[in-house]
Amino acid sequence: MGRKMILGLLLSISLIISGCESIEKDYYTGTVEADLYDVESELIGKMEELFVEEGQVVKKGDKLFKVESDVLNDEYEGLKAEVESSLHRLELVKSGNRREEINKVRIEIASSSEGIAAKKKTMEKALSDLNSYKVLYESKAVSLQEVKDMQHMYDMEKSSYDRAVKEKGILQEQLELLKKGSKEEEILYYEKQYDAAKWKLEAMEKKINKAIVISPVDGTVQNVFVKEGELLRSGGKAMEITESGNLWLKIFVEETSLGKFSVGDKLDVVRDDELATKGLVYYISSIGEFTPRNLESKESKQEVVFLVKLRLENSEKFRPGMLVDVHIGDDVNE
Repeated sequence: MGRKMILGLLLSISLIISGCESIEKDYYTGTVEADLYDVESELIGKMEELFVEEGQVVKKGDKLFKVESDVLNDEYEGLKAEVESSLHRLELVKSGNRREEINKVRIEIASSSEGIAAKKKTMEKALSDLNSYKVLYESKAVSLQEVKDMQHMYDMEKSSYDRAVKEKGILQEQLELLKKGSKEEEILYYEKQYDAAKWKLEAMEKKINKAIVISPVDGTVQNVFVKEGELLRSGGKAMEITESGNLWLKIFVEETSLGKFSVGDKLDVVRDDELATKGLVYYISSIGEFTPRNLESKESKQEVVFLVKLRLENSEKFRPGMLVDVHIGDDVNE
């Protein structure tokens, strides 16, 4: 028998054996995975404080980090003053015109004007400093962070000035109201203003509460993307948390073996050290796909496979990333 004929015969026998092994395949290898949660900030601001680090185990509701909320606190104080002022105006309207109240408001307006003048100078100085820092930054004499700090200082001073101007306007409205006296329509109008001011204050309280971000699940801090002092964008991802106690895995099954799997089946899942648990089949893809390049299996002769997902039971000793074998056959539904 010629050499080529012997090699051809050996190759044919090898293919037949491989084909039998494919048909008699009794397990599939997959990777343990966990649901990954992106943790974001709903506010824009600096990362003021980190309460956790990578690898730390957290419980649902644990504090993860705090976003700087100085500007929000300033706005809150302004809204609080607006509520008090609107309540005072409402009471004045209801009580009618009083000379002593008119004199009191006039004194407050005069004092407010002096405060506005002082705040304006401080704001203008902050703006001048900011512009100077921008020029220095262009020549690389100061850092970008120093420019951002000056911008933050100017924003705070401007917010304080704007609030003072608004409060003076409210006082002037009160004075005009006191001079004119009150009517039922005016009482109703200022009642609505008072209710609106309270609503804005409550909304701001809820917003400030969002400065402290808490964990949405029990799990492990997988990655932290922002350091203390760095700027957080609204909707920007700050960290990732892998959920604990809810592990699953996926395997890819050839079309010829797909009939061996049904949703609800409980299959043996085994680690290399023979630690085993059960896996509940909860998803079988109805659409085939080409074999993934990183597919772990005995062989990959069939190019089209179907995705099957299993939820692990008693998964305390399993970890995301572990390679495990899913056995089929007599172990199904035991």
